[in-house]
Amino acid sequence: MNKNDRLKYMRVSEIEHEYQLVIQFDAYGVSQMFRPVADVREVIICLKLITERLERRTQCVQK
Repeated sequence: MNKNDRLKYMRVSEIEHEYQLVIQFDAYGVSQMFRPVADVREVIICLKLITERLERRTQCVQK
């Protein structure tokens, strides 16, 4: 069984533990998946990227 096949049968909690992820679901499926980080610089970079994406989406909607 290769890695991808194994993932199909793993519980969400097992995937979260193995890959150090936090996975959140909404009514449509996975809504967020992120890796908690201890380094504040990484958090700031992630927040900047998210903000840029949201700004681009807002601009597209306004056009």
